Amino acid sequence: MLGQGGSYGVYGTGSTYGVYGLGDTYGVYGLGLSSNGVFGQTAVNTASGVYGQNDGTGYGVAGRSNNGTGVLADSINGTALLVTGKAAFSRSGKATVKAGNSQVVVKNVALTSSSLILATLQQVEAGIAIGSRPSVISTAKSHSQFGRQLHLVRDVVT
Repeated sequence: MLGQGGSYGVYGTGSTYGVYGLGDTYGVYGLGLSSNGVFGQTAVNTASGVYGQNDGTGYGVAGRSNNGTGVLADSINGTALLVTGKAAFSRSGKATVKAGNSQVVVKNVALTSSSLILATLQQVEAGIAIGSRPSVISTAKSHSQFGRQLHLVRDVVT
């Protein structure tokens, strides 16, 4: 089917699907020359403007960008990002402060002056808290990068 027209190249209405696409590679492909490639909109409280579902092990919705933001979550008055289930981050990890120490050094982490470091205590120990102080980390090339050292307020006992 080929559609050409003023506002709509293809227009469809239906009780379940307005337009249905089935293809070996893409079911529906959208290319916007001056705006979004695919646009979805609804005013239904329990629905999504754009919805994706994968019944296999792939992504329900994927966003990628070579130079910009891969996925934007934005809300003026509501929650911008709601995660139900596990969240995984490719630039995060785990460091353990061993007994008798009040700090741990994490190497090979690219930090900038706007980097945000989130540290959480995984078990309660009386008198333990997380503090920080800015520092400048010297590199082998004799230039500096901004860093942040996280310290516990006292040594871990057990």
